[in-house]
This record gives sequence, structure tokens and C-alpha cells, in this order.
Amino acid sequence: MIRITFIFTILTQIVFGWGKTGHRIVGKVAEIYLTKNAKTQIKKLMGHHDLSRMSIWADEIKSDPQWKHASDWHWCTIP
Repeated sequence: MIRITFIFTILTQIVFGWGKTGHRIVGKVAEIYLTKNAKTQIKKLMGHHDLSRMSIWADEIKSDPQWKHASDWHWCTIP
């Protein structure tokens, strides 16, 4: 039973990918490495929202019918 629970836990993490926490961590780390100019430009675009918050935006809007036109924005495939 312990093995099944362990395997199920690992598989669900793979299925759910990064999740909100993972996206927020990457956003926060990215903010640390931005230049001062980049931070200024991002602040102009996003106002008071930081990258850790905005990093989950695509996940939050992907199931909203008003944002159907933006469903491809959720990921980027890099060959």
C-alpha cells in the first residue's frame, strides 16, 4: 500500500506539472536576476503585480471562456 501511495504521489506531481507554487518560485527567482531597466519596464506593464503573482496568470485564465482566444499563451514550445 505504501508503494502504491508513493507511486500515485509521484505521478500526480508529473501530471500537475509545476503547479502554482512552482510557477511562483520561478517568477520570484526571475525577478532577482532582472536588470534595473527590465524591472522598470515590467513595473510599467504590470503595475503593482510582481512576477511571482503574474507567473500563474495563464493558469488562472485558461479555463475562462472570455480568454479562449488566449489559450495558446499558456505554454511555449521551444525545439
